[in-house]
Amino acid sequence: MTSDSVAQVEGRPGAGELLKAELASAANQRAARRNLAPLARLAPFIRAHLSDAIAAAIFLLIATAASLGLTSSLRLLVDRGMASGTAALLGRYFLIAGAVVLIMALASAGRFFFITKLGERVVADMRIALYRHVMSLDQAYFLEVRVGEVLSRMTTDLTIVENMVGSSISIALRNLLMLIGALGVLIVVSPGLTGFVVLLGGLVIVPLFLMGRRVRTLSVSAQERFAGAVAYAGETLDALDTIQAFGRQHRAGDRFAAAVEGAFRVSLSRITARALMTASVMILIAGGVGLVLWRAALAVFVTHTMSGGTLLQFVALSVMAAGSVGALGETWGDVQKAAGAMERISELLAARPGIAAPPKAVPLPRPPRGEVAFEGVRFSYPGRPDLPALSDFDLAVRPGERVALVGPSGAGKSTVFRLLLRFYDPQEGAVRMDGVN
Repeated sequence: MTSDSVAQVEGRPGAGELLKAELASAANQRAARRNLAPLARLAPFIRAHLSDAIAAAIFLLIATAASLGLTSSLRLLVDRGMASGTAALLGRYFLIAGAVVLIMALASAGRFFFITKLGERVVADMRIALYRHVMSLDQAYFLEVRVGEVLSRMTTDLTIVENMVGSSISIALRNLLMLIGALGVLIVVSPGLTGFVVLLGGLVIVPLFLMGRRVRTLSVSAQERFAGAVAYAGETLDALDTIQAFGRQHRAGDRFAAAVEGAFRVSLSRITARALMTASVMILIAGGVGLVLWRAALAVFVTHTMSGGTLLQFVALSVMAAGSVGALGETWGDVQKAAGAMERISELLAARPGIAAPPKAVPLPRPPRGEVAFEGVRFSYPGRPDLPALSDFDLAVRPGERVALVGPSGAGKSTVFRLLLRFYDPQEGAVRMDGVN
């Protein structure tokens, strides 16, 4: 072993700075786009299990309708059941409310089952597809993208996508439908007071989107930094004997700790931004609901233009609408985080091997002769174009002949076999088997 071996493990001169520049560039490009387009790559995986998606959507619609219907049943319970003063009518409207709650509970359970099943199935399919695709990539790809980075995308990023598909997207759709439905019923119940609810939604949505962009940018940055730390850990563990032989354990530990601390600091910034977003949304919701309650109380107790049951329904719908907007604020950060993770996964799926069969492949002779020839081969590994591993290399091995390759470490013995297996293509010359390039 030489000190060059350690240099390769701990980072060739400039390699660490190059990696940081590449990660920063990628993060800046993603932050500049700030859209959810990468999530479209989920569509083929969801279409493969369309029945589960349809079942989840049906139960979602039923649960939303039951939730909105519960407010109407409460209005009837107060205005007709309690106002009647008879046990029969009171019991009837209690039964109606109970039936609505039962339907809502069963529909919510069905939605949870099918959407969670869909999320698990989609991520399982994606994990299999990712692994199959990675196995098809050539050796040169893994000289440019570290194995730890690939593993991070197959584990951490997919877990983020799983949480989004199996939970966050369902919650977001449920609250979006709840918000639309609640606003529609509110307009019917009291058009005047509904304006305050709409104002509330506007006041909450503005900071939601402004701060949500910041959360997504920080989420992608944290994922990139964590992936870099995992990649470095994978490299050092693969070459643990070399690191221990040169007594570089502490230095490797310090570099890994620095990478993890960097990821933690970015994650802390993301947590802080999301906490501020949550606090802002809650404060705005509380203020808006208080304003709505004040105006509604005036209508019931001062102007007598609204009944007690209508007030109860209006308050319940207002809370539903405001709560839906607040929940959308919570899930929006998760969706944006999943978009960043899906973009990294899409980059991996979009990678194509540089080694491919020619359009018109020449078949090998049958029966095979077993003749190998290297003719004027020049080859340099990717990333080291100025340091050829083989230069003007010629070798001819006749059928049945045994040839030994002897030389010091780094002379190119392993490179000969890598070219023979076509893990790489030479920059110059030809590698022939039985006369076929």
